[in-house]
Parts: sequence; C-alpha cells; structure tokens
Amino acid sequence: ERVSVLPAPGNAGDAVVSLVDGADRRVDVVGPSAEPGGRVFRAVVRAARRGVQVRILLGSAWYVRDENRAVVERLTTVAEREDLPLSARLAEPKGRYGSVHAKGLVVDDTAVVGSLNWNDHAAAENREVALALHGERAAAYYRRVFRADWRGGGRQVPAGVVVAALLAAGLAVVVLRRRVSWSREPDSTDDQRRDVRWPVAE
Repeated sequence: ERVSVLPAPGNAGDAVVSLVDGADRRVDVVGPSAEPGGRVFRAVVRAARRGVQVRILLGSAWYVRDENRAVVERLTTVAEREDLPLSARLAEPKGRYGSVHAKGLVVDDTAVVGSLNWNDHAAAENREVALALHGERAAAYYRRVFRADWRGGGRQVPAGVVVAALLAAGLAVVVLRRRVSWSREPDSTDDQRRDVRWPVAE
C-alpha cells in the first residue's frame, strides 16, 4: 500500500526502533546475527514486555553459530525470568537454503527488508538501505516466509508466491522512481532525531 525508504546513515535506525516501539500484536525478526545490547533488540524486548508476541530467528552458519547461540540463550533467559512472550532460535535450513543472509522484520502490518543488519554500527556507520512495506498483503507474505523458516524442514515457499513477491518488488521500484520524498538528515540532539519522518513513495 505504501513504501518507505530507510537509508543508513540516516533515518533507518530511528525508523526501525520507532516501528517496533509502536507494535501492537507481533514482531518477527530474522538476521544472520544480532547485537543483543543494540537499539533494535532493546526495542524488541520492550515490545515483549508490553505483551507483543516476539520471535527472533538467527543464522546457524558455522562462523556465527556460537555467537548466535549465546544471544538465543540470553534472550531465552530474559523471557523465562520475566515470563515474556519472546522466543528465539537458530535457523535449521535442512537443505532449503544454505544460510540466513536476510535482514528483515515484520511488525504487525509492515515488513522491513533490506541490507540493514541488526546492530548499531550498521545503522550509524554503514551505507545501508531498507524498504518498509506497509500493508497487510506484504506483511502476510513475509510472515509466511518467516513461519516456514522458523519451523525449518524441507517445506518450500510455493513458486507462485515467490513470483508474486518479485512482481511486487518490481512495482515498488517503479513507484519509487516516479516519486520519492526523502527525510531530512537527523540533527545531533535526541529530541530532534526522534522527529525524523520516514520518506514515503506516493
């Protein structure tokens, strides 16, 4: 229904945190790795403390397995200690794909996909870009993909769904090329940084 461009450095970090802080029902997060003390994950834990259902799926490739297992254990300990609706696990591709390289999250009826890693360095220092896809259909598609990866096993996403997603992404590019309103650069103070608006393709 609407697409927001989230660049980094720029408004990507603030926009993602704001989105998670506004979650009412569900937050699903996928990434190759995570920074458990970073802004995004602090927002995710805050969401769980408000009663939002949270799932976090991290990569299990050999080069991040031990680090990610420690993150999962840390989050599980917090969830059990505080009785939070928060679950975290390592992905089990089982031949469906090689390793998790996707960086995405689904918050209620918005999906965020792009190159932004879930750590503060990526949002502040790296050249990254993500798209926030606002709308029930986009969110439902990415939630189905997340659910399949969360379960693991050999079940594939139907080819028709993949084709539809590619067509939707192509349409988003066409829309973005027609007209994109960019946000202003965040100022140095926290109060001003919170006022940054997401750019919207119309």
